[in-house]
Amino acid sequence: MPTPLGRTRRPRLHTRHCNRCGGRLNGAGMPLYRAGTLCPDCWCTTRVERFEANMRAAVAAQLDDEGLSR
Repeated sequence: MPTPLGRTRRPRLHTRHCNRCGGRLNGAGMPLYRAGTLCPDCWCTTRVERFEANMRAAVAAQLDDEGLSR
């Protein structure tokens, strides 16, 4: 959405806190093109965090389907 001066706004961060180290990303994270936001404390991007969380959930679901413990 354009601002009154004709400039577009910076996109909002997907998350306000880093899921890996818990650091605050409000204005501190560096937006990276197609890679999420880089946390200045642990140097992990939000896209990597989401990918790892999805993989953990997929492995847990597969173990539950096979009747194995985690």
